[in-house]
Amino acid sequence: MKTTPHKLPFAVLLIACLCAAVACQWLSRSPSSTVVKFYEAVAKGKHKEAKQFLDPAALEQMPAIVLDQALAAASSEILDHGGLESIQVEKETVQGDNAQVQFVIRYKDGSSKKDKENLIRKNRKWFILVGK
Repeated sequence: MKTTPHKLPFAVLLIACLCAAVACQWLSRSPSSTVVKFYEAVAKGKHKEAKQFLDPAALEQMPAIVLDQALAAASSEILDHGGLESIQVEKETVQGDNAQVQFVIRYKDGSSKKDKENLIRKNRKWFILVGK
């Protein structure tokens, strides 16, 4: 099949755009991965990193000391159980720009805790809603 010179650049551009779209979708966080990454950061005591997964609008309204105390308490709870073994997502429900993730936190001491987080999507990223 013979391709005319002006059609070849269009085909290359189309393929590049499709690859970029797939890459953006692949790189964007899901609600479940947001929750898992948040708890992994909390377990490691990386509170600054953990804050990146929280809703920025809620962070602006919450006093920093309150948030820092909550993150410290969550880290302490994980350490009291010997550390974080894993986060097992049981259910993810997405409705438009809102989501809920139900999961089980498994600790290294063999205990576990069921929990859930509500999330909101802003600028194609998922954030955990604080205090919801």
